[in-house]
Amino acid sequence: MSNLWKVSLVIILAIALLASGTAIGLGLNGTRFQFADFPWNQYWNGMNDWMHGHGGLGGMMDGYRFEDRPIPQNKERLSLNDALEIAEGYLGEVWGSAIEIAEIMEFDNHFYIQAVETNTGTNAFEFLMDPITAAIHPEPGPNMMWNTKYGMMGGRGMMGGYGMVSGSRAVPANEMAISPQQAREIAQEALNSSNPTSYIDEEVDVFYGYYTLHTLQDGEVTGMLSVNAETGQVWLHTWHGDFVDMLEHSHS
Repeated sequence: MSNLWKVSLVIILAIALLASGTAIGLGLNGTRFQFADFPWNQYWNGMNDWMHGHGGLGGMMDGYRFEDRPIPQNKERLSLNDALEIAEGYLGEVWGSAIEIAEIMEFDNHFYIQAVETNTGTNAFEFLMDPITAAIHPEPGPNMMWNTKYGMMGGRGMMGGYGMVSGSRAVPANEMAISPQQAREIAQEALNSSNPTSYIDEEVDVFYGYYTLHTLQDGEVTGMLSVNAETGQVWLHTWHGDFVDMLEHSHS
């Protein structure tokens, strides 16, 4: 077996084990609330370094660094506007005008950025930015495992390369088995069981193969979760820290 095949096999096995491990959740009326208690930042940083050294996987794991990013010499934390400027530079360099920023959220451990297709209005993918180094990586969880167009199993890699299964069909939003309203109801039911003091935001962000929603408490954002548009599984985004601020942004 060639080294390339060995490397590919290791990657596939690692992803399969990770997916099966995080898929173990609490059964709730046909849904699963997935608690991904996993050191995501350490995992993705390690995978990024390892895969970058092996040529990467279509560039999907490569940590993007914008050379003209406005990072102070004393390594102070980026502001929300700094992060927005860097994210715009990344999307423009990799995707041109095809993808733009829909939303950017600041948590105490990173920035979360939501990217949308300019021609369809459908959300494309989600990515994270380190608040000090400005390194950009794909968001783990549903963004990687459930995204049927830009995720690991999709036809396009979210970081500008290609997914692992080229040619996969990305089901349009209006053809997904579970509607946005149904997804919100499923998410609220799951949240009622795990955290009855929180509730789901009215707005549902539609991605290829899944939905992402904000969780709220007393009108303030507390976190995020996603709902699989085919199975109804609910995946809590446990990798976000405490919410700081957010900015909805689009050039359209």
